Amino acid sequence: MFFINRFFGRFTAKSQNKLESNLRLIYNKTAQKGSISGEFPKVYEEGVWGPNMMSCYHIISGNNIIYSFPASHSIYSYNFVNNIQIATEFKSRLFEFILPMNSKSVNSFKARNEYFLTQPSYGPIIFDEYRNLYYRVAYHPISNDDLLLNDPQKSRIKQTSIVVTDDNFNFITETVLLRFDYTETMFFVNSEGLHLAKWSKSKMDEANLYFDVSKCSILNYE
Repeated sequence: MFFINRFFGRFTAKSQNKLESNLRLIYNKTAQKGSISGEFPKVYEEGVWGPNMMSCYHIISGNNIIYSFPASHSIYSYNFVNNIQIATEFKSRLFEFILPMNSKSVNSFKARNEYFLTQPSYGPIIFDEYRNLYYRVAYHPISNDDLLLNDPQKSRIKQTSIVVTDDNFNFITETVLLRFDYTETMFFVNSEGLHLAKWSKSKMDEANLYFDVSKCSILNYE
């Protein structure tokens, strides 16, 4: 089986239910045939979200494809054997509302970028098969004061936390990472734990890439 995210089309000033909604292409190599399925969460019908809020992150876990969307507090588990999709809350405890953007601003790259930076959102989901844990990256909004600084770090890099659940998606903990200290999009899991790239150290050494291991110094579930 191959699972491929599908590009939904050119961004426009329309709610997501007006656009292409089939999110995944599933190709069965043995049968040599494919199918398309999936849709954006209902929250995307409530307004215009901008291209940065319309990404689709996914992982394979058993017979399930698990999806995460930047503007949704839930994750979506699709069983590709039974063709059943279930939504489950998997949210940060540190922010509540994620608002759509002003449709009058959609044609301005600057306005779309500032909207994304000043709204909370979600990033990748990660499964830790050694501990049967799920991690979800949560991005916190940049303050207007930091945005106005036009600083390459303070005005562009969101504060990040890692939400942790068990394999039934029961909340365990959420840990805030030191801002500007980690590259949370660069990670891997092994028997030692979740490894996150240590950006503050790696940027000083072009020959090496450094990681911190979660069970030692980052996440506090152990």
